[in-house]
Amino acid sequence: MISHFDGRELVLRALWSYSVARCRLTGLRPEFISYRKINSEYLVQIVIRPSRGSEPITYSGIGKSRVGFNKAFSELLEALSAQKLGIKWEIGRSGYACAPTLAEAHSRAYSELIERDSFLMHFICPDLTSIPLKPVVIESENVLSTALQSSYKSIFVCLSVIKKGNHWMVGLGTGDSCVNAASKARSEVIMISKSFHASGDPAKDKAYGLSEHYRASSEPEVQRRLAIILNGGEIVKNFFETKQDRSQIAEFERYASNRIVVRCIHKDLIPLTFGDNWRSQEAEILKLMSKRSLHSLPFILHPML
Repeated sequence: MISHFDGRELVLRALWSYSVARCRLTGLRPEFISYRKINSEYLVQIVIRPSRGSEPITYSGIGKSRVGFNKAFSELLEALSAQKLGIKWEIGRSGYACAPTLAEAHSRAYSELIERDSFLMHFICPDLTSIPLKPVVIESENVLSTALQSSYKSIFVCLSVIKKGNHWMVGLGTGDSCVNAASKARSEVIMISKSFHASGDPAKDKAYGLSEHYRASSEPEVQRRLAIILNGGEIVKNFFETKQDRSQIAEFERYASNRIVVRCIHKDLIPLTFGDNWRSQEAEILKLMSKRSLHSLPFILHPML
């Protein structure tokens, strides 16, 4: 099934044919694909039902031209690799990346680990200095952004947020400049805002595990911390720096679609996990914060989805 938003049926049919051909290489066929233009980029969503009778899963990507589809397709391959390894939602897919070459996949995975570490470090210690950026309006959404401190000096990290009712949607981005990182963070939060629907179904909630964190984003303490980060924090510096050669490739898988999926781990960086797995790592994460000589606030659920 196909869906389109802006009437260019020929473009959508070409995208549909392209997606079917790519997905068949994984042994799957998309049930539904949609695309929507947002400013100069396309939000692409691919819906796959992994097995007969299972819940459909949506994979999203945003970017120019086919980039949006390739990102959504890469997310699908990352999920397939995680599934084969028995990775549960609570552990998440941090450190997974998909690219045409092993070196590129490793680099992307490392950047993602730095990105998540940076946000979680600020969330646990919101007094860390950040640099507020000029708000922008995208798709009638007021997007607030700030540049975060990074544990790797050549990787810039930015945070973007959108307020939806009493909840905050959070997006992150990395790049070789603050401008590029902010652009990616804004694209991500717009994609999340347009893609995420809080589940009222307990079975789905257990399967995907994100509604708990979505609800956490409405908690006063979470919103207070986000406000501090967005407003620039205090004069607190993270002196901890890591190196890419400290990151390890735990597993990688090569797909016939000219894509390699890598799972990268780094024991010095704060891991992004969810639910009970996040709670169980409190002692370990606070120990990492202590090694950086950073003061930690009480450990609570983060608002990442």
